[in-house]
Amino acid sequence: MNYECLFDFEIPRSRFETLESELHAIRDDQKEISLFAFPSRGIRDDDLRDPTYDEVTKRALHCRLTVTHYQESSGAEICVFVHKNEATWRIPALIAIRNVIANGEYGWAESTEYLESLILGYSSEEIKAWFDRKRMQCPSMNGTTIYLLLNERQISSITTLGMRAFMPDSLAPCVTALRTSPFAVVQKDASRMIPPEDVLARIAVKYPCVSEVFGEHPDLQQGEVAQTTVGPTHALMLNRNLRSNIQLLNNGQWQ
Repeated sequence: MNYECLFDFEIPRSRFETLESELHAIRDDQKEISLFAFPSRGIRDDDLRDPTYDEVTKRALHCRLTVTHYQESSGAEICVFVHKNEATWRIPALIAIRNVIANGEYGWAESTEYLESLILGYSSEEIKAWFDRKRMQCPSMNGTTIYLLLNERQISSITTLGMRAFMPDSLAPCVTALRTSPFAVVQKDASRMIPPEDVLARIAVKYPCVSEVFGEHPDLQQGEVAQTTVGPTHALMLNRNLRSNIQLLNNGQWQ
């Protein structure tokens, strides 16, 4: 089966189609602040200098905007904030959010994403549209999505555990597993495109688990779908790495 047909790979269009339009929005008070992240060596090493950094700073200064640099604690990345002076207070707020997440003890959550979006100056309508797409794209902010084709017996086995874990027989004798390129969402009529005895399910797992399931391979290009099979021996490994409940596609919605 051609599993690519199950997904919509279109990348959502940005509110600002060009860097210039984004910076003009800040200048004209239509946006509060923008954040750009660059590898430290892409700024400090002339041989590896990122031309995008030069373009951002040059255009921002041309618009008479303020450019503020912040090096993250790891030293690997430098955040570049472009803003008007009256929006300077937003910078420590954004840094505080990033530092809490970088600590590693606390995962990213929808509330964190909402707060960061508000501080960046996005409207409630824009944030809602982003979340609507994100929720169709992944079951958790803290994991990588894997799709599974399950039959009625396998679903019944999972249901006994509250859709929170797999028993070995939940994956017997074997189950087709899929992984997509970034930004992909399932088509609303995807259930009609798979065998009638199957239901499309999805889970979020820790990223290292992906290579255990699909093997080591380069990141997928836009529009690509990786396919493999999992069986009873994978149940414990998946349970250890779950970052969401097990969700089923029903009438175009994940439940």
